[in-house]
Amino acid sequence: SAISGLLFAGCGSTDAAPAAAGSGGQGAFTGTGGSATGGQGAGANTGALPAGGAGSGEVACPEPPKAACLVRLYPECDFKGTELCLSAEGYFNAAALEKKGLLSGKMRSLRVAPGYYARLDFTGDRSDGWDAVYRGEESCLYSGEDPGGFAFKNVATEKRSVCRPRPRAFMALHGANRLATPEFDAEWSWVREHLDGIWENGAGMTGDESAAIFHKVKTRTVITEQDGAKDQPWNALRLYSGMQSKYPDIVLDREAMAIYKHPASDWAADDVALARKEYVENLAQPEWLRYRHVYGGFQPQQFILAQDNPKEPTVDQLPGKQVLVDMQGAFAECGGDTCRAHLKRALLNLIGQLHATGRPFIWFNGPPTPPAQGELLDEVTARKWIQGLKREYFMLEAEGALWPNDVVMLINYSGALPSTPETDAAHPDGAMTASGVLYWLMHQ
Repeated sequence: SAISGLLFAGCGSTDAAPAAAGSGGQGAFTGTGGSATGGQGAGANTGALPAGGAGSGEVACPEPPKAACLVRLYPECDFKGTELCLSAEGYFNAAALEKKGLLSGKMRSLRVAPGYYARLDFTGDRSDGWDAVYRGEESCLYSGEDPGGFAFKNVATEKRSVCRPRPRAFMALHGANRLATPEFDAEWSWVREHLDGIWENGAGMTGDESAAIFHKVKTRTVITEQDGAKDQPWNALRLYSGMQSKYPDIVLDREAMAIYKHPASDWAADDVALARKEYVENLAQPEWLRYRHVYGGFQPQQFILAQDNPKEPTVDQLPGKQVLVDMQGAFAECGGDTCRAHLKRALLNLIGQLHATGRPFIWFNGPPTPPAQGELLDEVTARKWIQGLKREYFMLEAEGALWPNDVVMLINYSGALPSTPETDAAHPDGAMTASGVLYWLMHQ
């Protein structure tokens, strides 16, 4: 199973180097649409992303307002301490930053002017994928168990060059048990109204709980996850979808069934074709078991580039590679910002293959599993994960890898995050909760 597991005035000059080639809910933390288009054929295994085109939704980015500082770095949380201003686009190495008073790894908070990114480089090699991308602001960066800066070496300030409408936001049924009760309805009312879809992976959810969720949300778009080992039958479809046989008033738009297999050797060449025959084209199936498309589901390791020396054969090197042609979209799991370096390149490789033929990409993301069922993550762990998700989102956005028909799917593993509220006084752009993350995603 895929279940495991910014901008104020008053700064000095810069030394930029030229750019190289409701209420508390259940204990909320209080720290500071469209259908799939199908498309056929897999792109070359190069990792290159297509530069727009049909379905990309790309528009010209507005010229950002003038700002005295494009990026502001602070040595303490809550934007305290001596401010370091980067007032021009460019690449600032560690020596330049230290000259201006910021020692390596001593940043605790930052602000980025509208229309720009700050890209923190950890190794000094701008091409290795070990970087973190920010826009907006972050009041207290976490590293390890305590608040702490990242031991980055250099910082790049760059103007946003790719603008698109946001991708769709889906919520998984797994981990949403608390939302099935009426107690918290008022605390995620905006998300209930505007959510783009439901990810039907109901492990740990009863059919009655799933039905309660569907009775609360406005969306009727569903993607059903079918996971399993090699040659396993598609039992999960009846398990997750059978709710509709009991609740015929819930009529859903079944966008796709998404077949998940890992490792890559588990894929059979006809997996997608057989699923299409049985669950897309078979008119004898009940309506609640018929889908419009069949998607694939992967771990990024299945798409590691040859230059990164994959330890195991990738999907395109195995007999099952036909699924890359037959699938009409795909999801990959990257929790927080775990897809870095070679996994970042692998993820972009998959996305490039999908977008080259107009197929949607689904980013499967969820917090770490809590120590015990029913427990919440501690605040530090939750905050670190949310910060990581935002960094990964900004990275994908900056790479032009998030298209309007794509999906960012949140699965709240074992209820690790509080479910509500969607906003609070400390986090008006999205609370440190499951519905708060969805609220944030839908406001990008």
